[in-house]
Amino acid sequence: MQCRKCGHVRTRFDPLPDTQCADCGATYPATEQDSIALERNSPVRATSGREETGGALKWALKLFTILVVVVLVRHWMFPGELAKAEGKQIVAGQQPEVVLYATSWCGYCAKTRQLLKQLRVEYTEYDIEKDGAANARFQQLGGRGVPLTVIGNDVVRGFDEDEILILLEPWLTSVTKT
Repeated sequence: MQCRKCGHVRTRFDPLPDTQCADCGATYPATEQDSIALERNSPVRATSGREETGGALKWALKLFTILVVVVLVRHWMFPGELAKAEGKQIVAGQQPEVVLYATSWCGYCAKTRQLLKQLRVEYTEYDIEKDGAANARFQQLGGRGVPLTVIGNDVVRGFDEDEILILLEPWLTSVTKT
């Protein structure tokens, strides 16, 4: 039997009685006489409240999806917009030792390189997949993922622009744009 309202086709596994649609909750008559009477009048609907809850849930899911897409697009489409680092750079020759443990394929490693380049930080980079000694040092530092940035005696795990800026703050100077 197919529901006249939503088109759902009943299966023998549907949990509701044969006179009620398992998908939209609409009820229909049990006999042919009831069916004729129902066609003349408005359809009888179940008032389980399932539709309202499902509708609200669908809208909440859609809004959440849109929010996630907006955040991801902004994050990935504008990687050059490192707003907090804008207008700052390292004073030449005055900075702590900076070491970056990375891989060639890692997107967050590329963002870390970009930030360090933007700040004009001199750093040493080691590719942990190509250099066994670098990988051993990486493991000793507790490295589980890349990038791993060592600034002086401090370790930054992952791409954390705020932490890198905080650790480099004593050596940063403001630059005026011309």
